[in-house]
Amino acid sequence: HDGTEHIINQGIRYNAVKKKVGMYYSTPVFSFTMTCFDCGNTIVIETDPANFDFRVASGGRFKARPKNWRPQDNAEAIIKDDMMERDDVMGAILKDSKKRSQASALDRLIDEKECLQDDHALARSLRKQFKSRRARREDLYEGLGALKSVAMARNLLD
Repeated sequence: HDGTEHIINQGIRYNAVKKKVGMYYSTPVFSFTMTCFDCGNTIVIETDPANFDFRVASGGRFKARPKNWRPQDNAEAIIKDDMMERDDVMGAILKDSKKRSQASALDRLIDEKECLQDDHALARSLRKQFKSRRARREDLYEGLGALKSVAMARNLLD
């Protein structure tokens, strides 16, 4: 027989050699060469960007599935995942700690945003004060300039 007869489900992790074998318009087509765990035969899978899928190039055959098949519709896989997830205590602990760290990061971002909003209001208030002080100072300088010119004119007349 040519290739493996063992079923390899989608999502099973393999060590594979990745190689660019062509292009579909501007999208590269990759081939992944791997060895079957069970029989040792070499399997080559290629990406199929035209159909948003993959195809078995050699060493096996693609198991037929309906065109509208979705992983969510495969209840067995979901039940199995749920059972494995429940049994995986370490995974639950990691998920919980990840949720807590994400929540604390979100709280920090909210606090920083509130601080920045306060900083913005403070900066706006300071700019307003500086603007009014500068306007008063410019008025004083204009008044002093007018006084100086009057004083100079008076000195010239004397």
